[in-house]
Amino acid sequence: MKRIAVLVGVVACLGLAAWHWGFWSPASPPEKPREAAFCNEHGVPEAECTICHPELIGKAGVCMTEKVRIHLASPEVVARAGIETVEVKPQPLEETMTANGRVAFDATRTARLSGRIPGVIREIKKGLGEDVEVGEVLFVVDSVELGEAQSAFLQADAAAELASKTAARERALSEKSATSQTELLAAEAEHQAAQTAFSRAADRLRNLGLPQEEIDRLRKDHKVSSLLPVAAPFAGTVVERSGTVGELSDPARPILTVTDLSRVWILLDIFEQSIAKVEVGQEAVFKADAYPDRAFKGILAWISAQVDPESRTVLARMEVKNVKRLLKANLFGKATITVRKEDAALAVPKASVQWEGCHHIVFVPEGEATFQTRKVELGCERGSDYEVVSGLLPGEKVVTQGSFLLKTEVLKGSIGAGCCGND
Repeated sequence: MKRIAVLVGVVACLGLAAWHWGFWSPASPPEKPREAAFCNEHGVPEAECTICHPELIGKAGVCMTEKVRIHLASPEVVARAGIETVEVKPQPLEETMTANGRVAFDATRTARLSGRIPGVIREIKKGLGEDVEVGEVLFVVDSVELGEAQSAFLQADAAAELASKTAARERALSEKSATSQTELLAAEAEHQAAQTAFSRAADRLRNLGLPQEEIDRLRKDHKVSSLLPVAAPFAGTVVERSGTVGELSDPARPILTVTDLSRVWILLDIFEQSIAKVEVGQEAVFKADAYPDRAFKGILAWISAQVDPESRTVLARMEVKNVKRLLKANLFGKATITVRKEDAALAVPKASVQWEGCHHIVFVPEGEATFQTRKVELGCERGSDYEVVSGLLPGEKVVTQGSFLLKTEVLKGSIGAGCCGND
């Protein structure tokens, strides 16, 4: 017990000594956090406004260069130093980004045409580069199977017509009680089956690519032909030709490719780090390497749902009008996408912004020979200006020429050392 009492006494003495010499002090209650408000008067968060709260200067997270005032000897010294200022005014602002792009045909207006049935190519009526109209015959395929399908259609047509007449006669006899109900029902059923067979035969001809006018002609004159004309589904231009006369026609291999060249696609490669800025509907301007002085305007119409695992880019598509058909498939170029528009944004010349070690600052004049540092948060870069997100208010002035000179005055004692204990 005596040893424990001695130990307690020693610890107590050491604690008193530490308190006396300042190595230890009783814990003080934690400081209440300042409200997360915004100082509208000075354009900074309330917790960082050292004008309204001078006690913040030097504390963790607040720079020693925040709100520092520089006093020059006189206005004459300011003039000799070449210091100039400019007023900060709201102005329209567009944030843009660029992406590499290549021209491609509009897949929704491109058709790769072949005979829908095996046969022999008998005639190709349009050549490479020729314009075609909708419904115009481009080539003709000779197919035995088509002739057989036409014969089956004529047989089905005749059977349907006979069954219709038989059913009509049975209905007339039934009204006079000259036939049985069983015979009437059998005739009606035969008529229905014949009509179904006729419709199936007509659908087969349509599926083989025979136009409706040809089907109507066949039904009228009963002349079977094994020639299948293939027509253009829309107006366009022949951009590919893969077949020759006398060659076997394979339904899986196109003979001619037709596309509408009045509109084209621009396929863009968006870098992974820029995906968040891009949205469908944004305006874009494409400049092809072949036409550096021409701008082709369009909009983003589609953005891929996956990132390319090798290039780490996302494929996007813009649609543009192909003025005078200047844009050719596989031309390369660059697109400028407008990712943000602001009607009234604050911007300052790049010359007015300085980096002092942990953040950007500008210098705001106070009187004729006094300047104050102001921490600013920058947004996008536009030509010779920077967007200012916070730190300045409309109507304030900032130093442009001479701002670097003022920066050296601020950092004379700590250049390269930084100023923030905790950013």
